[in-house]
Amino acid sequence: CTAKPVCCVSWIGGPNRLAIMSAPPGILSSPAQPIPDTDFLSSSPPSSTQWTPLSTRTSVEFFIDQGNTPDDMRHQMLSSLDDSTQLDRSHGYEDDATGDFLRSSGDEQPIQTILNSSRNEDVVSASWMHLFTPDERTRHKHLVTIVKALRQELAQASAPTVFRQLLPRIVRLAHECPFQDIKKGFQDFIVQARSELDKRKVQIPEVPRPSRFFREGILPVDTNKEPQASIFKEIFLQTGRVNHLDRVLAWHPTYQESFLRTYNYILRADGPLPHHMRNYIGILSAARFKCTYLVKQQEEEFLMNGGDPCWLEGIDNIPPKLQSLLEVNAILAHQPWLIKASHVAKLLRGDDPFTRWTTAELVQAFVLMAGFRALAGLVGGLGINPEVDFKHHRDGFSSTSSPNGETVYDISSEDVTQNTQQIIDKLKKALMASAMEDDCVSTAEERRARFVEAEETSAASGTVSGTVTPGGSSVQKLVHEGWGEFAKYIGNYTLQHQDFDVKAKDYQIFHIHEYSWQEQGYELVQRYYTGSAELLDEEFTTIFELTYNKFNDQQGIDTAPFRRSVWYYVHRIFGAIHDDYDYSLVNNLLNRRMKAYVKKMVCKPEDIVASDVSNLGYHLQPAEKCHIALLATEARKQAELLYGLHAVMKLMQS
Repeated sequence: CTAKPVCCVSWIGGPNRLAIMSAPPGILSSPAQPIPDTDFLSSSPPSSTQWTPLSTRTSVEFFIDQGNTPDDMRHQMLSSLDDSTQLDRSHGYEDDATGDFLRSSGDEQPIQTILNSSRNEDVVSASWMHLFTPDERTRHKHLVTIVKALRQELAQASAPTVFRQLLPRIVRLAHECPFQDIKKGFQDFIVQARSELDKRKVQIPEVPRPSRFFREGILPVDTNKEPQASIFKEIFLQTGRVNHLDRVLAWHPTYQESFLRTYNYILRADGPLPHHMRNYIGILSAARFKCTYLVKQQEEEFLMNGGDPCWLEGIDNIPPKLQSLLEVNAILAHQPWLIKASHVAKLLRGDDPFTRWTTAELVQAFVLMAGFRALAGLVGGLGINPEVDFKHHRDGFSSTSSPNGETVYDISSEDVTQNTQQIIDKLKKALMASAMEDDCVSTAEERRARFVEAEETSAASGTVSGTVTPGGSSVQKLVHEGWGEFAKYIGNYTLQHQDFDVKAKDYQIFHIHEYSWQEQGYELVQRYYTGSAELLDEEFTTIFELTYNKFNDQQGIDTAPFRRSVWYYVHRIFGAIHDDYDYSLVNNLLNRRMKAYVKKMVCKPEDIVASDVSNLGYHLQPAEKCHIALLATEARKQAELLYGLHAVMKLMQS
């Protein structure tokens, strides 16, 4: 990453966070008094606003969305950026000794340097990057320049091509920007340009709602509600967008802040693995769950981090070191209980130095794989739609459903109402606590029987096992078998989900009291990937303990037994038993609909459809369904990590 860049630039697609989170919290400056209303088309910015300068800032890297842009054009864009940077320095935008930046104003850049259209690609503007600053004067100046350039371009013969490329971004900023000046500026431009665009037969794209499953309750990006408003602004200043997953997670800002810290550290901060390899591991991980949203997002960021485009043609073109990870990736994705110390030994102690991993690298890879699998579960479980300017604009998974999809509401019925009241009554009773205490004196056989029964449901999430043995599977065969566009990232490792069998002879139940995250997993991650263990632990603890003491519309409810039943049920799906937990509570609190939804989310999120979410057997608010999704995916992340880390420990002890 460039040591002292001028500013961070826009998005690359999906839930990206381009900024490297190396600065302390609170780096965003704020106006000392409210920003006055102003016409953004005015030639002079507001003069009455006094700004507190940034005294500390994060290290950020400017990326250019290269997509399919030819190398020569990409170099031209970078050169244009360099010229713009030099111009900014001459006007006092670059850092001084105190680290302040973007404080002065200067002459507008020539229009021709603002709009440079690549060959059928995006329109790249040096002024775009200056919109992503807390300094309203700087935003105003460059917004005026951009709109002036757009108006001039609208009269050119090339306008249809240029605006078909640029309109999705303009539309997103006009509808999904937390800063009112930017939002209003692009809204006004669209209104003024609509007739000319219609004449040129350029269609203005529609903005999909954030989720296919939830219409109501999702906060607008320009909300005044705190802390969500501050979170949205900080995300926008770091990445140039507030993506749809960010908006849905805003139902639970305490968790969201923890999640963002972890995500940024794992993807952006210093670590054993280079950044482009982290992106590729993200691709491989999300591909196992057929998550288009994450795969395409990571493909683009991979290129921006200097990755070889040939790698994106398929795993035949990746280095042997990454190829050696494919088997473990498949196992941890679908049947993590099958991983053994021998799998880890191949990676850490292999004869071929070109395929050998260090322990630190492998631990980070395990963290990345578990994290992206959890994200894929959220994308599927919450029905996340891509943003309007996402290049692969459709739903988050490889499917035929439309971006807006079907509006889903809970089905009001006597059974659902009765079930809701029954579970609320259960949660109110002290019998729940006594049931847990009773388990302490139950026999091991009784606890095992309850553990087995907790998974009994007619809604299995698929039992096709596939194989992890290298064979002769061709890409064409994998496409035919249902892997589709992801076949190039799967290879011969076609393993899929199969239910954990407590009677199996080739593997056994994983006892948490023998190897837990708190006691052993945390220590191993902290030893080899310093900094991430504390963040992961904070994320696990936050979601495990998060409560609003309500169920549907009834306040004062202790939901701890219900929340724990979701967490422990997910661990049960993956064969991990907590010896101090009464698994009879799982079936007592989670009905078949709820268990089916949770199981799909952590095993095959690509199969989730609207009907899975519309009626979970209880009356639940959308935010509560999101809460359940967060519990399930974080529990899945922890379970996958435990299996991988345990295999590392077993190898060390051998």
